[in-house]
Amino acid sequence: MLEKKDFYGNKFTYTKDGVLVNSKKVIKPKTLCKFFSIAKYNLDAFSKNYLYASHPFELNDLLDSSGKILSFDDFDLEEKRKIYLSFFGDEISDKIKKEYLKNAENSNFKILDEMYFGNHSRSIGNISFVSTDKGFNNILMWSHYSGHNGFCVEFDVDILLDYRCLNEKVKGVFFRPMQYVEEIEVLNLKKEIDFEKDKLVPFLYATTVKKNDWDYENEYRLTVFKEDMSVPLSKRSSMYEDKKGVDNGRYFRYSENAIKRIFIGRNFLNSKFIKFEKNNDFLFFDLIKFNDSVDQNECEIFKQFMSILFEKYREKIYLMTDEVEDGKLIIKPHKLKLKKIEGEDRYQFIDESM
Repeated sequence: MLEKKDFYGNKFTYTKDGVLVNSKKVIKPKTLCKFFSIAKYNLDAFSKNYLYASHPFELNDLLDSSGKILSFDDFDLEEKRKIYLSFFGDEISDKIKKEYLKNAENSNFKILDEMYFGNHSRSIGNISFVSTDKGFNNILMWSHYSGHNGFCVEFDVDILLDYRCLNEKVKGVFFRPMQYVEEIEVLNLKKEIDFEKDKLVPFLYATTVKKNDWDYENEYRLTVFKEDMSVPLSKRSSMYEDKKGVDNGRYFRYSENAIKRIFIGRNFLNSKFIKFEKNNDFLFFDLIKFNDSVDQNECEIFKQFMSILFEKYREKIYLMTDEVEDGKLIIKPHKLKLKKIEGEDRYQFIDESM
């Protein structure tokens, strides 16, 4: 086992059975949020109820989920040989294994950390969420992940994690809060854990620790395990080609009922693809028709987003607004109800707070 502390100061323990806090399973929050820009790939996922499980090479924090966090330095030569050879399957001939082993020995097994990490990363994908109490009303999250033009989805965690009937190829998941630290310490695999017994524990540590610079996100992470997923090697170096894997889909599907609320950004109303007018208690939105001055692809994406909202979530929409409350300037959600004018690309938002 490996013991650290979580961002609440509680003891945070990594084990082969998952991540534990105070010797108990991590308490799941009731809801979590995730931010999206209004982009084609996000709307595909939104309309089909799946989340993309990122490979570590795709994360925006250079130090997040880095294989360099793991040290094999204190293992003796024979132990390193054994660990190195364990990364190869039966499809590799003994002759080739010996050649690889010789090259690894000549470099003093400096690539053991990358070999270990690469071997495990092909079967995992990470999905990040934000604690709701620092989620939909967190101005930094809006700025960094949607530019106040996109949207934020609030998920019911219990329904979200009831995944087995929708994800037959998912072998398991690990769900935990991220650990934020002043400095990321390298994990000495010889001294700090029983590597033979808990070979997955170092990977849990590497994918769960981030620097304090990111603690404003108050992130919870869901790691999805599949048999053999794609590996975007080209993101690591242009020398490599991406590995497709047996199971290409880095997708985690969820029930439509897992979505509790949808928050649309403060600047959504300023989109170049809509015109609006206020009439009594109603806001009317017109989608701009195709013409030479409008990018048709962008307009189609916007229309798709409006269609998804109307068809599936018309009773769950909130608009973020900036307003003064008790002498303080804040951003706050306003409940909206969405209606569509029959036969037209015209929508009616009713501000239910009025």
